[in-house]
Amino acid sequence: MLKEEKQLRHQNQKSNGNGESSLDVDKILRMETAQDDQVKQLLAACSSTGVLSSHKESRDIQLTNVSITHHGANILEDTSIELNFGRRYGLIGHNGCGKSTMLMLLGQREFPIPDHVDIFHLRKEIDACDKTALEAVMDVDAERIFLERKAEELSALGDEFVDVLSDIYDRLDQLDANKAKTRCCELLFGLGFNKTMMQRKCKDFSGGWRMRVALARALFYFRRNFSCWTNQQTISTWKLVCG
Repeated sequence: MLKEEKQLRHQNQKSNGNGESSLDVDKILRMETAQDDQVKQLLAACSSTGVLSSHKESRDIQLTNVSITHHGANILEDTSIELNFGRRYGLIGHNGCGKSTMLMLLGQREFPIPDHVDIFHLRKEIDACDKTALEAVMDVDAERIFLERKAEELSALGDEFVDVLSDIYDRLDQLDANKAKTRCCELLFGLGFNKTMMQRKCKDFSGGWRMRVALARALFYFRRNFSCWTNQQTISTWKLVCG
């Protein structure tokens, strides 16, 4: 994500010419997985060990000798975690047994997970905002939004930036930007939204439905190889996706 953020900033500054940003890149690139105080406190209270036993270039994740302690209490001891590419997993256990703690540690890469594996740890529902469910999902695609806005700005300046516009349109074609809305609708439909619900504002949904919107955002963002962790509060949504 840091690499993509730098690229977007560079493209924005290059297009402006004066180094000033015409687009609030920070707002677009705000991530749900940013470490807040609660996450930092949890990490400080935990101790974890594990060894990557799968090949470092593999899309599968196999960890051995995994141990987790929280305030000195053992959550896992000398166990294994295996997540194979293309499979979906649900984590079930009693309240307080350490499910969220384990997922948080995985999400924060406290274990030796290869860098080419993207992780999105979905911890909470989307805010109760005025965006519709569909808009909320489409807005997570930072690169597409940036390029479409920049193309609109440059198009208004005449023929001076024809070469730049050509590059932008080529990139938009690579991203299948014209299919973005269709993909978002398919994700939301798979999570139980009908056409009317897709146009409803997020503030009009319950927390459970806003969690589904957040999950759709995560799934839409990671179109490449990815691993997506959810905590026990989203178990019903997770089962729906798996089904």
